[in-house]
Amino acid sequence: MTELHHVPLKRPLPDARAFVDVLMGRSRSSRVPLVEYIAADTVIKPVVTDLLGREWAAYGGDRASLHAYLDNFIAFWLGMGYDFVRFEQGLPLSNVGWRPRIPRRKRRGVRAAGPTSTMESSPHGSNSRGTRGRRSRRSTSMAMSM
Repeated sequence: MTELHHVPLKRPLPDARAFVDVLMGRSRSSRVPLVEYIAADTVIKPVVTDLLGREWAAYGGDRASLHAYLDNFIAFWLGMGYDFVRFEQGLPLSNVGWRPRIPRRKRRGVRAAGPTSTMESSPHGSNSRGTRGRRSRRSTSMAMSM
């Protein structure tokens, strides 16, 4: 393995308040913030074990393994010098036994706007002026002038 003398950082000093101030336009930064959207465990694990000298803890279901995983996760982002930690997890929602109710029209040949139709194909159109799915002259002329 190649020797890396600059990572992990010896004394990382992230400043979340300064980072938010730059994002909000309240101040200017003297450097570009170091940001990464996502890092996979295949990238995080060698850094945590080889460079940081920590024991790897896989993401698990019990509280202790989750705590160990998040501790390593934060140590990775901090040690690599990133300005913030981004963690994303889906909610454990189940849709068993529940289906959305989609109202249907009784009239023949006309279908209601649903998840697979567009406003233009809806019998009510894309506005409430009674144009039945066609653009009104006013909206067409406004679109041309923009």
